[in-house]
Amino acid sequence: MELKKGERKQIDVEGIDLEALYLSHGVAGLLNLGFVITVDGAKLFHTGDLSPDHVPVSYLQDYGLPEEQIDVAFVPDFLLTMEEYHAHVTEGIQPRYVFPMHYPYEDPPIGVEDDFPNAFVFTDTMENWVLP
Repeated sequence: MELKKGERKQIDVEGIDLEALYLSHGVAGLLNLGFVITVDGAKLFHTGDLSPDHVPVSYLQDYGLPEEQIDVAFVPDFLLTMEEYHAHVTEGIQPRYVFPMHYPYEDPPIGVEDDFPNAFVFTDTMENWVLP
């Protein structure tokens, strides 16, 4: 799938609605896509490897992510651990729940729940969580 800045593509996969969004990785020639996934009425958002230095909060807002009413967002851990990137989550996405990703489970990000009470940090393999 090839997308450019500001583009999105909708796909239905056996009743699961996928919407791919172009979100820069920050490296020329390296495609990164984010995905809004709707299944059984729940909306999930996965940022992929977005670079917050190349994807400002306004870019996420231009995609209408706050209005999507995302139930669960999966974001790079540094969006939750580095204060300068918190607005990407709180203003750019506004999810009900948020999960950091791309960290080794044996070295989970510290203090995430202090700044994001709606965050869940897995600290063991095969941990799970059920959307309330």
